[in-house]
Amino acid sequence: MGTRREKPNAPFHVLPLRHPVPVAGTGVGKPGGKPGNSWTDTDLTSPLSYTDLSLGSSFDGIGTDSVNVYVPPDPNLAVSPTQIVQTVNVEFAVWRHPVFGAAPEQTLAPEPIHAIFSSLSNSLCATNDGGDPIVLWDRFDQRWIISQLAYNSRLTDNHWCLAISTTSDATGSYSVSVVSQR
Repeated sequence: MGTRREKPNAPFHVLPLRHPVPVAGTGVGKPGGKPGNSWTDTDLTSPLSYTDLSLGSSFDGIGTDSVNVYVPPDPNLAVSPTQIVQTVNVEFAVWRHPVFGAAPEQTLAPEPIHAIFSSLSNSLCATNDGGDPIVLWDRFDQRWIISQLAYNSRLTDNHWCLAISTTSDATGSYSVSVVSQR
């Protein structure tokens, strides 16, 4: 008699792999029929082309200047219904969300990310920009989330700086906190 294997305690689920989705309304072979014929279903074909789906405009984000010369640049961008926020290494900037086809208007010129953390006067977050910034828009709570690293020159004092806007305005005030690892 062989040994009996025990069943695992937790349920086991197999997740199927996702397949690339073809363009809606086209394919090879007749739907429900013989393969080999190409077909188009006008009811499923999108009336917009890929170029129609773009904003139709572009704008210059944060550039490289005497402050922002780090490599890699770590660009990050988030969009709300009214604003666009970009972070690049040690700076952040805000634009007013444009109407369709127009260029965004900059409402906050690039400034150091540590300016958001100025209320933490005894923390490296208020004076140092360590880069690797992340900006997110929380669509449920209508808040901006910005984080970055801060550390001293010997890397013996490391901080993760986190800021959450108090309103939906990225140029307004933030609630700030810091996680320190020494």
